Amino acid sequence: MRKMKKWKKKRMVAVLLTLLVLLQFPADFGSVAHAAQKNEIRGTISVASNISQQDMQQYLDGFNKKYPGIEVKYQSYSDYDNEVSKQIQGGDYPDVYLFRDRCREHLRQERTAVSVCNHGY
Repeated sequence: MRKMKKWKKKRMVAVLLTLLVLLQFPADFGSVAHAAQKNEIRGTISVASNISQQDMQQYLDGFNKKYPGIEVKYQSYSDYDNEVSKQIQGGDYPDVYLFRDRCREHLRQERTAVSVCNHGY
């Protein structure tokens, strides 16, 4: 149970860091920094995952509490691999793909993704 709580905490931090990194790339960096100080960041971010909505809800709620101006469109897929492939091939995909550990090592070897869990987050 304790291990699961630790894993959930790491997962939440990874999700939030991913979302925050994506929010740092608008055209006007100065206004984003100013808005971040006032907690006035506004926008929409789409996230697709193989983690159920129920498992993610507390993290999404926590993110929305901290950043009320950000709408997170979260989509959970039971057939994640096929859905991701279809989206990428079709050119219509979310801002963030979040997945459990099952393919992390492969993506790291391909230098396609980096896990923030191994960097003290």
